[in-house]
Amino acid sequence: MNAPGEQLLIKLWETIADKGIGSLLKPWQKRREGKAEIELKRQELLVLAQTESDANLIRQGHSRLLPDGTITEIKHIETEDEKLSLPYIANVANKNILADAIRKEVNLSKTIIFAESELINDSQAPSDSKVSDDWLFRWKEFASKSSDEQIQQLWAKILAGEIKTPGKSSYRLLDLFDKLSRQEIEDISKVFSLTMRNNNLIVRGTKSDTSFLVTSKLDKGFFEKMGELGIVSQSTSGVMNITTAFDFSEFNPFHLEYNGFVLSLKKSDTLKDDKLSVMYYSLSKLGQELFFMAKVPTNREYLESLISDFSNSGAISELKVL
Repeated sequence: MNAPGEQLLIKLWETIADKGIGSLLKPWQKRREGKAEIELKRQELLVLAQTESDANLIRQGHSRLLPDGTITEIKHIETEDEKLSLPYIANVANKNILADAIRKEVNLSKTIIFAESELINDSQAPSDSKVSDDWLFRWKEFASKSSDEQIQQLWAKILAGEIKTPGKSSYRLLDLFDKLSRQEIEDISKVFSLTMRNNNLIVRGTKSDTSFLVTSKLDKGFFEKMGELGIVSQSTSGVMNITTAFDFSEFNPFHLEYNGFVLSLKKSDTLKDDKLSVMYYSLSKLGQELFFMAKVPTNREYLESLISDFSNSGAISELKVL
């Protein structure tokens, strides 16, 4: 029985195979022969982990790679005179180059396995358009650097999104993601866990920040940093904190869509007029691009705090789980 995303997986391998990307792995069509896909993937990840360990031993000088491809332990301890010799220095340099090349290949292979996981259950038909070679090689350069599994999974999402819709991920997104620290990625994920899908807004509250934003220290300073990274819209004076009004004479209820939830707002009898004033930040164009790729789950605690704030301002709120 074919997997829902088989055509996307085939396109993935058609895209990367002749570019020498993922050469440690067999193409997906061949990998699934003979063994269950999950078991095969588990074994490949174990082999890659061992390869990564061997590469570290080579880099540290504890092992070396023989011409026949086997790894042998180094028992000879170099003297100080030997360490100052040109042959020794050249040997160290070669070991480091080899170990670094192995590490990059292992990182790419792991990322491609994660990209397959992103596509395997996606029934979307592949696009007739092709992924740009320039984009692909830039992605390869960036993705090969990371040994962090969480970051590898995000690079995999970027590749999977580009395979589905060539041209979807901009060069700016690749450049931004390459420069982000682990903490910055975690902070961006916090922003996305608060973001509405239907208009890419982060609602602060009605009269002030919701209690969740206050207790979580997601204040203006935090969003200023997100503005500097290019995730949240900002002007020359800083992050753009905007106030708008939900006009219940036009829409009643308002549907605020989030990842996994829909929050419905209706006017109550205690609301003085037909409008509810709401403060918010908005994602930048680059932030929107990353938001729809990342698919970060919405923070329910934030939604509950938002509901409380809306209720205190005269709106009736209802939260539905999708």
